[in-house]
Amino acid sequence: FLLDGKVTINKPSGDRTPFYVSGGGAFKKTNAGAMFDAANNATSEIFFNNVKFVGNPAVNVVGFKCNQEFIRGYFYNCSFESLDVCFDSTGYLMQSFRIDGCDFSGIKSWVIDCGTTGGYPTGSAYDVHITHCQIEGQSGGVFRGSPGGVSVGQCVIENISGQPAFYIT
Repeated sequence: FLLDGKVTINKPSGDRTPFYVSGGGAFKKTNAGAMFDAANNATSEIFFNNVKFVGNPAVNVVGFKCNQEFIRGYFYNCSFESLDVCFDSTGYLMQSFRIDGCDFSGIKSWVIDCGTTGGYPTGSAYDVHITHCQIEGQSGGVFRGSPGGVSVGQCVIENISGQPAFYIT
């Protein structure tokens, strides 16, 4: 699917009914901005399985703008290519994410950016786990922010230039 704008996941705050996107397709965005965001605080139980997210290296495309305390996101066997940031939680809380078996390539800034502006003084991530992923061939790092239970395990991380792999604030 070619996205001209963004897809806003509009679930009521605290609704734990799962939202699933599955099956070998791709979302591609060629203009700047986010691919996905959330309309309400504490949007949760978002599952993506075997989905490809492709940006445009000439502009800043964000995979997921984790505003409004986007929590409990699950990404299995997905591919992220040519994005500026995959998960942008700048100034907000990113909580309870599972990223497993995913490939990241051509990322310009960060896989996860919990930067330093907005509602949380340093941006924070809690209970975020990245496992069995391949992160390579990019100028961006893996994680920036204040970790409160972030783990990266059994991943291949190589050929990263321009940013440190991890920047703890």
